[in-house]
Amino acid sequence: MYVNKRWKEFTGRDTAELLVRIPIHPDDRPRVEASWALANQTENQIWQVDYRLLAGGVVGGADAVYKWVSSKAETGTMRGKKMWAGVVQGNRAHSPF
Repeated sequence: MYVNKRWKEFTGRDTAELLVRIPIHPDDRPRVEASWALANQTENQIWQVDYRLLAGGVVGGADAVYKWVSSKAETGTMRGKKMWAGVVQGNRAHSPF
């Protein structure tokens, strides 16, 4: 898994931490995980979902700061295996400003 400098600045987390668990808001996690599981079980070529991502503090903690993001990924094949490539970007549609 590769993440760029901006991801690390936004979440305060590195690649190793993301392999354990992406810091998604607890209320959004079941929906995001279900949509990801469905995308991997079907022939879907595109996966897209909006959710709140931890941008500071500790997941579920009083100091947690979440921001809405949109994730989009598309499938491809590499060496005969299904692979995903995607982006995560801020989502102004959910912004209160």
